[in-house]
Amino acid sequence: MEKGYVITEVRSRGEALPIAGATVTVSGYEGGVFRVLGVQITDSSGSTLPLEVDTPDRSETLFPNPPEQPFATISIEIDKQGFLTQIFAEVPVFAGITTIQPVQLIPYVGNAPTNVSAPDTEIGGEI
Repeated sequence: MEKGYVITEVRSRGEALPIAGATVTVSGYEGGVFRVLGVQITDSSGSTLPLEVDTPDRSETLFPNPPEQPFATISIEIDKQGFLTQIFAEVPVFAGITTIQPVQLIPYVGNAPTNVSAPDTEIGGEI
């Protein structure tokens, strides 16, 4: 096994501002078991520190049709009060490479309707 790294960069929608204090949970397979690999809080620039992830050996990427995928896959969950939770599944991480996952959090509006539908109308009916 070799190591790859992942950094999460959290910004507001439209990448206008960094979001400090967001909780970033990285999960993945380690030793054949899916578990939490690390939990970090974003800094004032909206970034996490590099998190180390076990990956298949770099040599696995040199051959076509390898017997196993030549990279690790992780899930990243980002939580911050006042924003909708974001989850990224199957993020690839390669040996010796730092993966940067950009995230744009969407503000949560508590009193907004969660299901918006068109008014009842008859097709071809009178207006």
